[in-house]
Amino acid sequence: MSIPEETRREAYYESREDAPTRRKMIYQRLLSDGPMSGDTLMAAMGFMNPNCVLPRLTELRDDGLIRSIGKTKNRAGHTVTLWEAIPPEEIKRAAPGGNDTEDSSKEKDSTHKITERRQKVNACP
Repeated sequence: MSIPEETRREAYYESREDAPTRRKMIYQRLLSDGPMSGDTLMAAMGFMNPNCVLPRLTELRDDGLIRSIGKTKNRAGHTVTLWEAIPPEEIKRAAPGGNDTEDSSKEKDSTHKITERRQKVNACP
């Protein structure tokens, strides 16, 4: 195996371990500091690489933990999405092995199971 293949593989496995933690950090930051764009969030968290934040925003949105609330302009003047964390009390989650509501027939479609993602991502600090 060549050195580039080896380092690519190492970065992949390292980033797989960091992705769930970074999602939590991003969610908590949006929850505590309020709505932000991906760039603003990236700068606030000290990341230089957009791939450290932007893919996690997509995952958090897909998991129903954040939502887009509008558009804003970034530093370059481009239109970007403004993201907001959904407060924990508004998030419906399914308990392991089934629905956690008393009347599952009424709220069956409103529950959401948070999934662990297993995908290739760029390594970020």
